[in-house]
Amino acid sequence: MRSDRGTARRRDAGFTLLETLVATAVLALVLGGVMGTLGWSMRTQTLRLERAWLTELNRSMLEAYLRRPDPAARRGEAPPDWRWRISDGPAPQDDGTTGLRAVTIEGWSERRPDLVVTLSTLR
Repeated sequence: MRSDRGTARRRDAGFTLLETLVATAVLALVLGGVMGTLGWSMRTQTLRLERAWLTELNRSMLEAYLRRPDPAARRGEAPPDWRWRISDGPAPQDDGTTGLRAVTIEGWSERRPDLVVTLSTLR
């Protein structure tokens, strides 16, 4: 009977090495997935913030150009690496009777070629 009690005590004493290794492996897999998702989320949030900033820059430059059209203001840059280009021409599908002009601004980031924002309006 003594051997049965000794074995029972050892089993109740805690986790075995194998159980600890399995738990550690499962934890590593879960944390790896969470960290990957967190990294993706942060990159997506950064892209959204940059796109919003570039959109506001484009709106501001477009409003300034519409108030006072200046050929010198058709191109420009802003820190850290934003660039913009304004085009001004006859409105599409205008037969010349309305006198409407299409003004388009295209803004982009030098370091992120996938980040391009284009706004258009008529004046």
